[in-house]
Amino acid sequence: MTTCFADGSVRTISATVSPNTWWFVCTPQGGEANGPDLDP
Repeated sequence: MTTCFADGSVRTISATVSPNTWWFVCTPQGGEANGPDLDP
């Protein structure tokens, strides 16, 4: 899926991204690091 991030970047993300990684990306104020399934 093609996703636009708040910094203006656009990336293609696999459908297999873990639920935890989605949560970390959606809650950046929590200070969590992105999971390894979002590394380029």
